Amino acid sequence: EKVPDLKGAMYFYKRCADVATEVDARESMSKAFLNLGACEERSSNWQIAMEYHERALQIATSADSLPLQIKAASRLTQVYQVLAENCEKEGRDSEATALY
Repeated sequence: EKVPDLKGAMYFYKRCADVATEVDARESMSKAFLNLGACEERSSNWQIAMEYHERALQIATSADSLPLQIKAASRLTQVYQVLAENCEKEGRDSEATALY
């Protein structure tokens, strides 16, 4: 997460996810998706960040990794909050309510 170049970081996190998928290392897959989501957050790509965090949570749950589940759920909650606030600003109240 400390790589200043987001594109470079995302390349390596995607590569990590690919390798982890090949060997079915679910905790590593979940961590890679969490980091990809964090990169997307830094770029304000909230919808994509949500997708990565949801995937990380799903994988962490299947891996029965409570610490990763907590981290993914926490990040996901923050992203939902931002998305809901954006929907409110655009007058899409029903979508905002669903995200809250």
